[in-house]
Amino acid sequence: MRVSVKNEAELEEFMSRPSARLVDYVAGLDGDIAIVGAAGKIGVTLAMMASRAVKAARTAKKVYAVSRFSDPSARERIEKEGVTAIACDLLDQDAVSKLPKAANVLFLAGRKFGTQGAQDLTWATNTLAPANVARRYSKSRIVAYSTGC
Repeated sequence: MRVSVKNEAELEEFMSRPSARLVDYVAGLDGDIAIVGAAGKIGVTLAMMASRAVKAARTAKKVYAVSRFSDPSARERIEKEGVTAIACDLLDQDAVSKLPKAANVLFLAGRKFGTQGAQDLTWATNTLAPANVARRYSKSRIVAYSTGC
């Protein structure tokens, strides 16, 4: 498949376009979807794609995007697609415990860049945050994704 993309908006639209196979999969999926770490480099288009798949499948599932949302444009773009954005500090166990129920969780949060001089925050983000989320969603299906870089 060859795609001609003229600008960033067209690229984002293409990257968030669900395949027919994904739409069918989402149609048969039980429960809502939470994407944790949704404002990062992969999360925005993934949240948009999930929402578009839910709409195409004509289901009533909700898609939640959980992040700090330090970049307001990320939040705006996903909310425009019908995703419910939730600002949350994943290091705050109490805040994480109040996240909405979701049977399906995609965990994308991590600290990989800008870690020099902030090793303590890096370790906390990459160990405590996933533990808090795993505790909150202990009865959910969880997929953890990392670029590993």
